[in-house]
Amino acid sequence: DRTFILEAGAKKPISDTFFVTGSLTHYILSRDSYTLGEEETEYNNNTALNLAILMQPSEAFNIYLRAEASTNNVLGFEPIAYNRKSSKYFKHPFGQLSLGFTIKVP
Repeated sequence: DRTFILEAGAKKPISDTFFVTGSLTHYILSRDSYTLGEEETEYNNNTALNLAILMQPSEAFNIYLRAEASTNNVLGFEPIAYNRKSSKYFKHPFGQLSLGFTIKVP
């Protein structure tokens, strides 16, 4: 697979310790040696929206809540996931919600 990715995003502070972020990503895929099955539809575009709110109590520590939604499942994220058995799932939208933290190690 070859993937062309176009992405735009922004981060905006809403207080001294809180930030909101957002990004919009579009994936365009091309496959040279992939042969479609008899009733298989090829999916080669995906658009993903990513929104998050971050709390940064210190320079080295962040807590985040993130939501992500895409139009064609995880197409473009993991090239190996697309094959004849799994391609039918890429016609469906996909979303996930995650809560986590990051630590910056010196």
